[in-house]
Amino acid sequence: MAFAPPLFAAELWKMRSEKLQKRGFSDQMAPLMELLAGALRSGQSLNQALSSAADEMPFPASQYLATLVQKITLGAVPESAVDELALEFKDSPCASELRMFSTAVAVTRSSGGNLAEILSGLAETLRERQRLRAEIAALTAQGRMSGWIVGLLPLLILATLSVMDPELVAPMFHTTTGLILLATGLVLELLGLWLIRRIVRIDL
Repeated sequence: MAFAPPLFAAELWKMRSEKLQKRGFSDQMAPLMELLAGALRSGQSLNQALSSAADEMPFPASQYLATLVQKITLGAVPESAVDELALEFKDSPCASELRMFSTAVAVTRSSGGNLAEILSGLAETLRERQRLRAEIAALTAQGRMSGWIVGLLPLLILATLSVMDPELVAPMFHTTTGLILLATGLVLELLGLWLIRRIVRIDL
C-alpha cells in the first residue's frame, strides 16, 4: 500500500501525457495533410509520402506516422491502418479527422481521383475547424472558470472556517449528521461541476 500514491500519480501523469500527445497530433493534422499532398504531387506513393512525413513532422505526429507506415509496409490496407489509428483517439477530435483521411484514401483507391487535391481540401477544412475550436474555447472560457469557482468556493469557505473557528465546524467532521451533509455536499459539488462542463463543452 505504501507504493499506491506514487503508482497513482504515475498513472495520472501517463494519462495526462497521452491526452497532450493526442491534442498535439490533432493540431498537426492540417499541416500533415498539406505535406502529404505535396509529396503525392511530387510523384511519391502514399506509403512513401507517409514515410517522408514521419521523418519531417515533429513529435507526436512522427511517432504515430511511423507506426502507420510500419503497418502498411507489413501488408495492411492503408485505409484500414488509418482507421485502427483513429480508434486509439476515441472521443478526440482527431478521430473524426483521421476517418476523413481514411475515407479519402479509400475513395481514391477504389474509384480513382486526385488524392493530393482531396488532401489539400481536407487541410483547409481542418484549419477552419481548428479556428472554430479556438473561438469556442475563448467564448466558453468564462463558463469553465465559473465552474471552477463554484466548485472550489465552498471548499475554501470550509477551510477558512476550520482555521478561524474550529469549534463551529467540528460537528461537520465528528457527527453522523455532519458527515452525511459533507458527503451530500461533495456529491452535489461534483454533479454541478460535471453539468457545467457538459454545458460549456461543444464538440467540433
